[in-house]
Amino acid sequence: MYFNETTKECKIYQTRPNICKVDYMFEVQYFKYYSQERFYQLNAEVCNRLQKKFNLDKKYNVNLGE
Repeated sequence: MYFNETTKECKIYQTRPNICKVDYMFEVQYFKYYSQERFYQLNAEVCNRLQKKFNLDKKYNVNLGE
């Protein structure tokens, strides 16, 4: 709901909730379950799937250098 179709940017980025902050959430919660690398991989996969679902240009895909 915070995605700006015109600019292709998230309108809430600067004030996004903690659950949307990958580094923060890893440090406080997900370090218990995943390595940092795996957590980043999972987040990238989900991000790319959402972008595909909403037909965004592939230039926005997250590439972790794989």
